[in-house]
Amino acid sequence: MKKSVKLMMAMLVLAFAFASCGGDDETQYAEFENGAIILNEGAYGNSNASITFIGYGSDIADNQIFYRINGRELGDVLQHAAIYNGKIYMVLNNSGKVEVASSATFIQLQTITGLVNPRYVAAKDGKIYVTQWGSWGEQGTVEVFDANSYSHTNTIKVGTGAEGLLCTDGKIWVANGGGYGLDSTVMVVDAATGAVSDTVTVGYNPKELVEDASGNIWVICSGADIYDDSWEVVGHLPSKLVMIDRQSRQVVHSLIISNTSHPAHIDVSSGKETVYFGGGFGVNGIFSVSITQPVIPQTPVIDGFFYGFNIRPSNGDIYCMVAPNFTSAGELKIYSSAGAALKSYSVGIAPSTALFN
Repeated sequence: MKKSVKLMMAMLVLAFAFASCGGDDETQYAEFENGAIILNEGAYGNSNASITFIGYGSDIADNQIFYRINGRELGDVLQHAAIYNGKIYMVLNNSGKVEVASSATFIQLQTITGLVNPRYVAAKDGKIYVTQWGSWGEQGTVEVFDANSYSHTNTIKVGTGAEGLLCTDGKIWVANGGGYGLDSTVMVVDAATGAVSDTVTVGYNPKELVEDASGNIWVICSGADIYDDSWEVVGHLPSKLVMIDRQSRQVVHSLIISNTSHPAHIDVSSGKETVYFGGGFGVNGIFSVSITQPVIPQTPVIDGFFYGFNIRPSNGDIYCMVAPNFTSAGELKIYSSAGAALKSYSVGIAPSTALFN
């Protein structure tokens, strides 16, 4: 009898100890639930992509969180990521994979492999969509995966150099960014069937898309420089900001930005009534356009050269990423929606994107 009592007491002590340890682990890792996640591309061929976490209101940037939690490097060129149902899907371009982790703890859950030049990722209704260029000369595709089993379920052929994508109203809008060449189309895919239902001609090399408060689709088309056989610039294809009516699939506004400046990024304000564009090497400034009075402004909201930027949905703050090169630490600069400087942080190599958890 005494032995049984002692055994029961020992089991209770062990159970309490394990419960306490589990609580400590949860507290330790759940810090990533409430803050900004900065994607640092790293240098091509070096497998030194990384993640920085910055809690809202914090003055400290927590760099290399994936490495710290999982004990290994993330991969080669962190091109893009998306958060969906408590998971973060991270696209590693030169590694040809998508790393899946808990967005709260950053514990790695799965690796999706077998991709060739993957670019952007989006998620909706239990499916994960990844754009990829494929090999040289190949048509771009959208690769579809089950969000729970991670199994590959479909390959959708789209245009050349598939880039950003947007899931809305049962459709997947894909910007065909040209890849190694040129393209000028956005394709609309039926999410249920995987069939391309519409192709909209926009500007040269569309890169990213957003949806505004009225349900219209805005596309940033970066344009391109034209080179001769000696790689001398001999001409330019203009960059454009294009608005598409979501229902009719017709271009309503096609605004020329510049013949020589080629912005690559777009985002929308917290109320979805202002579209922002800018970012990319050699592009000076982040600009804003009202969705009701779409005119390309001469003066930026924020002056400076940024590799990428994103808008925090809850308050409209503008997170701007500075990449001086591909060998040293980059910088995150946060501005108010009016362009007032708020905070800055040292982050990883070549920061390009901010996500908000």
